[in-house]
Formats: sequence, C-alpha cells, structure tokens
Amino acid sequence: MKRWLWMMPVVIVLSATAQDSCLMVVVDSATGHGLEGVHVYVDGFRRAFVASKGGMVSLPCGLPEGTRMYVSHPEYQQKIVSFHHRGDTLWVRLSPYVRHLEEVVVTATRTERRIKDLAIPTQVITSEGMLKTGTTNVAEALSNAMPGFEFYHEGRGMTFRLQGIDAKYTLFLVDGERLAGENRENTDYYRLTTSSIDRIEIVKGASSSLYGSSAMGGVVNLITPVPRQPFESNIYGRLSRFGEIETGANVGIRQGKIRFFTDAVRKSMNGYDLTPSTPDLYTMEPYCLYSVYQKVMYEYSPRLTFVFRGGYYQRERFDVSSVPTHPFYNDVNGGMSATWKVSSTATCKASWHADRYRTMDVLERLAGEKHLVYADEQHTGRFLYEYRMDRGWKTEQHHLVAGGEFFCDEMFSERIRYSRQSIENYTLLGQDEIKINETFSAIAGGRLDWHSIYGPHLSPKLSGMY
Repeated sequence: MKRWLWMMPVVIVLSATAQDSCLMVVVDSATGHGLEGVHVYVDGFRRAFVASKGGMVSLPCGLPEGTRMYVSHPEYQQKIVSFHHRGDTLWVRLSPYVRHLEEVVVTATRTERRIKDLAIPTQVITSEGMLKTGTTNVAEALSNAMPGFEFYHEGRGMTFRLQGIDAKYTLFLVDGERLAGENRENTDYYRLTTSSIDRIEIVKGASSSLYGSSAMGGVVNLITPVPRQPFESNIYGRLSRFGEIETGANVGIRQGKIRFFTDAVRKSMNGYDLTPSTPDLYTMEPYCLYSVYQKVMYEYSPRLTFVFRGGYYQRERFDVSSVPTHPFYNDVNGGMSATWKVSSTATCKASWHADRYRTMDVLERLAGEKHLVYADEQHTGRFLYEYRMDRGWKTEQHHLVAGGEFFCDEMFSERIRYSRQSIENYTLLGQDEIKINETFSAIAGGRLDWHSIYGPHLSPKLSGMY
C-alpha cells in the first residue's frame, strides 16, 4: 500500500505533462520501427524538437490548427505535416532517402567527383527538391533538409548554428567563391536567392585543408545553373502573409559555343512584430531588395572553356523606430575563370573573383543622403592542377589536386581604429585521393597559409571510406 501511495505523485505529474504536450511518433515506412534522432521543425519555433527512443516526439498542444511541421532525418526523405487537435497520437512515416550516387559534385574535393566515389560525406539539395517543398529561400532549404541547421533572426540580421557550431566556422560559397560582407561573423544571407541556384552542396565537418579555417564546421556551396537547352525561361511570383511579395524571372540561352544565364529578383515584406510591448522594435522589420545575376560561358575549344559572371544586389531595411535613419545594403561582384584540359588525365583551372559589399545609413532628414558605415572588398585569385593516375584498375588509383591561392580583404568600419584595414593571405594546398583496393579509399591533404598578420599556419587532413 505504501508503494502505491509513493507512485501516485509520479502518475499525477505524468498526466499533467501529457495534457500540456501532444505526441508524435515517427517510424520507418518499410519496417515500422521508430526513428530515434529525428528533428521536427515547427513554424514559429527557433529550436527543433528531437525524437527520443522509439521515434517519440513531444510537441506543445497550444499550436494553431494547421501549423506546418518539417520532419527530417539524414537518411530519410523530409516530410511536411500539419498539426491538428484531435487528441490522438500523430503518426508520421518516413521513406528512406534514395541517394543519387552517380551525381557529380565539386565541393568536397574542388574537382568533379561522383558522390559514390567520395570519402567525404556530402549532401546535395536540388532545385527540383526545393520546388516540391515550396522552399523560397536558402535558409529555409538548409533548415528543412538538414537536421541541426538552425537559422534565426538576431539583431540587425540573420544567423545560424550548424549542430551547435557558430556561423563563423561554416563557409558559404557561390560557385566556389566566398562572399564579402561578413559582418558580425555572418554573411548577408538575403543575397542568396533560390531562383539562381541549380543545387546546394553541403560538406559537414572540417574542410580546412582545402578552404581554410573558416570551414572547420563545414562548407555550403551554391551552384548556379548552366543552360542545357537552346532557350529556357522561368517567370514566377509569390504572395505570402505579412505582405511578403516576391517576383522574378530568369532566362537561359545556348547558342553554339556560348551559353547565357540571367536572373532578376525583387522581394519585399511589410514586417511583423511578436513583441507588442516594444513597438519601436520589430521582430522582422520591413524591407525591399533587388538582385541581378549574369553568367556567360564560352567554349573556345573542346579543351578550353571560359566563364564570366557578375551580380548586383541591394536591400533597404526600413526602421520602424523614431530614429531618422535606416540601413541600406549594397553589393557588386564579378569574376572569371578558365579551364584547360591538358590531357585526358590532367586539367588546369585559373580564376579571379572580386566582391565589394557596403552598408550605409540613409539620412531621412537630408533627402535620403547615404552615409557609409561599413565596407568590405575582397579579391581572390586561384590556380589548381588536377591529375588522375590509372595503373590498370577500373577506377583511378590516385587523384591529385594541387595549387595556390591569393586572398586580399580590405575593410572599412567606423568601429575600426584608423577606419580602414587590410590583410593578405597566400596559400599552397594539396590533396591526394588514394584508391587502396575496391572497397577502401583514403584522402590525405594539407594547406599551408601565410597570413600578413598572423604568419604561417598548416592545416593537415586525413579521411577514409570503406
């Protein structure tokens, strides 16, 4: 009798907890087994709800009817479900993720490689996948497809964490080139529009031997489209809540040796406030942005190809407070690259990229005059040599990549002493992928940096796949 009296408070606590939360159970669609470690992202919540043993997820019952929930697992296809108040358990069945092992990626080794041949874990998000899920921006695509990728608004912009690692340790690239404007350890993620993306390649974990110390958490590379038809076009428009309007168009042309791709986007939002107690501070302030991207490819010969690219971006964020200023962001970037196939086993690639990002305050009482607050200008030059060695096996026994890189970054800020500072970084890098036998391969590499302020630094790396 005493034992039952001792258990009564526990039963009461469990009952009260069950009334405050709703249960979701996530299982494998084929076996029916519960999936531990599933992440459930709920609209309006910054954090994810994680499934415990048996695939059980405890969700708050106070959610509005029809709230969208994104159920994700690295080995399963993502599923979007709606919340309901029926009181019974919500069962979700996930189908195993079918990996396209023949798909070619470039981020993991800086060369074109099939996913099945990589010793580095790489995930790909395609434009078709983003279209099916209704994804409208890169932050949403990454959060929905990858458990542990959490974006949220903070201060003057957007930031994120990748499995608890700060944003400054994850490198964002567009066609292999880094973005200027890393203010407060974050890039202006509004620059990354989904309409100009063919796929997103994500490499988790340290990639410092190829990309430097900024890639200790991982690398996210946005690959722009290459026209495959004589004429391709897409015109779209979207209207959402809070007065969010997005319109855009892109055109692709392939004529003979030349390919063109042009993308233009306009996006605006009225903003919203989830904290009425602070009327001078919105959760998301109104803004309006424009973005234009141009890419030209010229195949001079079957062995020599040139690529020219350039873009323009501006965003104006309207401050709802009584301060007579509001911020204005602007970016201009461009570059070119040349790829020369020396032989059937050797390839050389040289590239140069420049990017200038600026932040200004619009002085509303002076007829919209702009005052420069922050500026970041980057120049990157790179040369890579790729060599494949075949000693009679069906696949390469050695896949060598070696080269050098020059990086110059000049920054202006009102918070920096003497206002303007610059750094230079020279890099030598090398990587060799070794096929030991039919079932085991390894990648060994290293990167030697010489920084104009901090001096030399060596970053070795070793990984394997069985």
